[in-house]
Amino acid sequence: MSLVYSLHMTVLQQLGDVINPMTGHKACNLQQARISIDMINMLVVKTEGQLTQTEADFLGQCVAQLHQLYDLANQ
Repeated sequence: MSLVYSLHMTVLQQLGDVINPMTGHKACNLQQARISIDMINMLVVKTEGQLTQTEADFLGQCVAQLHQLYDLANQ
């Protein structure tokens, strides 16, 4: 769950939704965000059937939120 949370926060930074702590600025990089979202999607596929319900729910919620935010940023 820590890895997913870390990737989730990275995508939020890449979408410009939160400040990047390294730069102190918000910046949108849709290409990088897409790559990070794809990595999380890969985790969904590779861990299918191996997670607790809590972990699966957390992962599903993260993916759904990030897809929604990416779609909004990509309009």
